[in-house]
Amino acid sequence: MVGQLILLRELMIVFYGNELVMGLILSNWLILESLGALLAGKIKAAQQGYARLYIAGLSFYAFSLPACIYLSRIIDQILFGVIPGQTAGIFVLFISSLLLAAAVSLVHGALFPLGCMLLKQAHQEHKATGKIYLYENIGSLTAGVLFTLFLARHFHSLQIGLAISLMSLVAAGLLLVYLNPERDLRRRFLKNSIGLNGIIFLLLLITGTAAFPQISTRLHEHSLERQWRGQEVVHYQNTPYGNIVVTHSESSYTYFYDARMIASLPVPDMAKISDVAHLSLLSHPDPQQILIIGGGLGGLLHEVQQHPSSSLIYAELDPDLPEIMQIFDHDLIQKEMADPRL
Repeated sequence: MVGQLILLRELMIVFYGNELVMGLILSNWLILESLGALLAGKIKAAQQGYARLYIAGLSFYAFSLPACIYLSRIIDQILFGVIPGQTAGIFVLFISSLLLAAAVSLVHGALFPLGCMLLKQAHQEHKATGKIYLYENIGSLTAGVLFTLFLARHFHSLQIGLAISLMSLVAAGLLLVYLNPERDLRRRFLKNSIGLNGIIFLLLLITGTAAFPQISTRLHEHSLERQWRGQEVVHYQNTPYGNIVVTHSESSYTYFYDARMIASLPVPDMAKISDVAHLSLLSHPDPQQILIIGGGLGGLLHEVQQHPSSSLIYAELDPDLPEIMQIFDHDLIQKEMADPRL
């Protein structure tokens, strides 16, 4: 669930997400998940056969998820030459999301029937499918809450994706040991081929864990350089509600929310802002109570404050956005925030 949420968020950012974008991405994901489950459900094998397939599928997912997160930021540029800020069409979105989803959701869908057969054979359970489906739903609910309240706020997508990869590899390593028929622990690890693979696997896992912070940070920075080429990314932050990016170019700071430009400072687009502010307020004979919902900082508040009013309420959909817009010490924002009516 967390992996799906990360990819969905990254693609929503790249393709300026709305309901249609979300629907196409989820449709591709679910169709490919179902196809993977359908194909894997036709496999007939002994317990060790299911175990090898499950471990292989889990390991493939562990490596493909971070790769897809990285590529999701630049796939439209690689395949179709889309430049930063350009709106891509539905065809570009469909093909890009289909290719990315195929790399993870096909094998992820296959893990479900393989897991059911593995559990059924290992414990002679006839209700394995229902039990796994229950575990999966509990996990999905927990993951959704955890992602929204904690993970999205404190970690970037590649950190989360690589953490999921490590967890998947740990699970694969534990299965290598657990499904080993040898009872003697020493023989299991030293003599059995699966046990030897387990030792090698464990050493690789320890190495990967030690290098985790450096790898995730470098991949994150490199993907942002390619996604926002020609601009310096000076701030990047995920929130429970969206993604905020601030770029710097030729003494100008540009603020993006889910890849949509919302402000440019210290010189904003005053022509556009003035139309929004003055046409609205001049249509009322004496506006005293003014409410602005979204997009107030960076010029709009300043223009509205030129009109006499008794109170001015500014509500932002994402509470982190006003805080981030005040980080870079712009005179215009300081003046807007200092108005006693606000």
